[in-house]
Amino acid sequence: MKKFKWRPILLILFLFTIFLSLTLWFAAKRSPFRSFCDTIFIEKIKDDTLGLHFTLAYPGKLGIETKKVSLPLYNRDNALASYQKIKENYETLKSFDVSELTTDEKYTHTLLLKAFSKELTGQQFFYLQEAFSPSGGAQLQYPILMAEYPFRNKDDIENYLQLLKLTPSYFECLCDFETEKASRGFCMADYSLKKVINQCNTIVTKESLRNNEHFLITTFTERINEALQKRFITKKEASDYISMNRQYLISYVLPAYENLAKTLSGFYGVGKNNAGLSHFREGREYYEWLFHLATGSDVSMKTAYETLAKDYYRSLLSLKTDLQRFRSDSSLTEEDLLFFPLTDSEEMLKHLRKEMAGDFPSVTSSFDVPALPATIKEVSPALEDFTAPAYYLVPPLDDNSQNSIYINNSSVPSGLQLYTTLAHEGYPGHLYQTTYYQIYRKEHNQPYLRSILNYGGYIEGWALYTEMLSYSYAAKLLVEETGNKDYELLYDIYSTERLASLSLLSLLDIGIHYYGLDYARVKELLAMHGIQDEDTVSGIFEYIVEEPANYPKYYWSYLEILSLKEEVRQQMGEYYNDYSFHRFFLESGPSDFTSLREKIKEE
Repeated sequence: MKKFKWRPILLILFLFTIFLSLTLWFAAKRSPFRSFCDTIFIEKIKDDTLGLHFTLAYPGKLGIETKKVSLPLYNRDNALASYQKIKENYETLKSFDVSELTTDEKYTHTLLLKAFSKELTGQQFFYLQEAFSPSGGAQLQYPILMAEYPFRNKDDIENYLQLLKLTPSYFECLCDFETEKASRGFCMADYSLKKVINQCNTIVTKESLRNNEHFLITTFTERINEALQKRFITKKEASDYISMNRQYLISYVLPAYENLAKTLSGFYGVGKNNAGLSHFREGREYYEWLFHLATGSDVSMKTAYETLAKDYYRSLLSLKTDLQRFRSDSSLTEEDLLFFPLTDSEEMLKHLRKEMAGDFPSVTSSFDVPALPATIKEVSPALEDFTAPAYYLVPPLDDNSQNSIYINNSSVPSGLQLYTTLAHEGYPGHLYQTTYYQIYRKEHNQPYLRSILNYGGYIEGWALYTEMLSYSYAAKLLVEETGNKDYELLYDIYSTERLASLSLLSLLDIGIHYYGLDYARVKELLAMHGIQDEDTVSGIFEYIVEEPANYPKYYWSYLEILSLKEEVRQQMGEYYNDYSFHRFFLESGPSDFTSLREKIKEE
C-alpha cells in the first residue's frame, strides 16, 4: 500500500520539478524590461472580467485567474490608487539602462515613458471625463459587449451570468461619479441628459424581455446553442442557462437601467454649460491634453487650427475646380451616379482584398490577407439609433481567428458608401491593421502591452487613410465595368467632399472646445458653408460637445500619416514605394507620431 501511495506523489514531485525548471528557464529567457512590461499588462487587465475576456481568449496561459468575476469601480479613491501605481511604474521605467535594451525594447521604452507621463497628467482632469456619453458611454458599450461575449467554455457562461448580476453595482458606481461631478459643476448639458435617459428607457424594456425579443436574450440563446453543439454543456444545462439569463436580465439589468435613468433625470437644470469644454474650469487645458492623447500628435492648438483652416479651403478650391470640370465634360447620367456593381458585403471585402494586395505586406508566408476570416453582422435594431454606422470588434490578442464587422443598416446604405465603410473597418483598415500587428508582435516576441497602449490616432488615422484609398479602388472597378473614365473624376469629388467635411468638423471641434465658440457662432459659420437646416446644425454642435477630440482623432491623425508618408518618401528617394511605407507603419505598431518620426530617422 505504501508503495502504491508514494508513486503518484513521487510522480507529482517529479513533474513539478520539471515544471519549475521550465518556468525558471522561461523566466531566465525574459529580460527584466520584458518582465516589467508583462507585469504591467496583467495589472491593467486582471480586475476587469469583461475587458479581460475581450483582451485575451486564454488568460490562464499567463497565470491570470478568471474565477473571480469583477467590473472596474469608477471612483476617486480608485483613481488615486491608479495614479500612485502609474507613478511607481513610471519611476521604475526611468530606472532602466536604455543602452542595455534591444532595439524593440528601446522603442517600447520610449512609448511607455510618453504614455505614463500622459496618464499622470490626465489625473488632474478626473471630473471632466464623461462616463455616459450619448454616442459611446457605458450605457451603450456594456450591452454591446455582453451581446458579443464569446463562450469558449462552460466557465465563460458562468462568468457572463455573474456579470449580469454585477450590472446594478457597476452602474450605481458610475451614477455616484456623475453625482459628484454635478456637485462640482461638471454636469452634462440637458440635451445630452435627455439622449442618455432615452437610451436607458429604450435599450432594455420590460416588453422586449417579456416577449423574449431582447437582443441579450436572442444572442445569448444563439451562443448557448453553439456551446451545445461543441458539447461542453448538456441540454439540461443549456435550458437552465437560458432561463437564468432571462431572469437575470429582468432582476438585475433592467433595474440597473431604470435606476440610471432615474438618477440622471435628477440632473435636469443642474448643468450650466451647454457648450464646449473651454467653458468648464480647466476645460481648455483638458481639451489640449485630450486632443494630444486622441491624435498621438504634439502639435499646438494654434498650429492645428491654422493648418486645418488652410486644408479646408484647399479642399473647397479643389472641389470647385473638379465640379466645374465634371459638369462641363462628364457624360454620366443621374442613374450612372447611383450605379455600383457590387451589392454584397462579402463581394466588396473580396474586391478590397484583391485591390490592396500589391501595396500592402504580409507578415509571413502563412499570413495570407485574402484568407483572414471576417464575419459581417448586423447591429441589433434595438441599438441602431445609438451606435456608429459600422464598427470592427477587435479580437483577443492571443486569438485573431474571429473578426466581426458590424453594419448599422439604419445608417449605412448600399453601394459606394458601404464599400468605403468596409475598407475603413475591414481591408485595408481596422481588421487588416489589427491582425497584421498581432501576428507581427507574436512572431517578433513583442510584449502584449504594446497592443493596449492608447493610440487612437494611429488606429483611426490609418482607417481613414485606407478608406480614402478605397475610392480609387472603386473608381477603377467602375471604369472596368462601364468603360467610362468619368468615374475617376466623380470619385475624386466624392473623396474630396468627405475630407472637406471632416476638415470642417475638426476645425469646429477645436473652435468649440478650445476657443469657446457657442451654438450661435457655430450656426453662423455653418450657414456660410451652406448648412442651414436647424436639426443638422444642432446635431453637429451637440455631437462635437459630447465627443470632444473625436473628429480630430480621425482627420488630424490622417493628416499626420500623410505627412509621415512624405517624410519616408523623401528619405527613401527613388527607392520609395507605398508598400515600404505601409510596412514601416504597420510594423511599428500603435505609436504616437513624434515617436514614429524619430523611428524613421533611425532606420
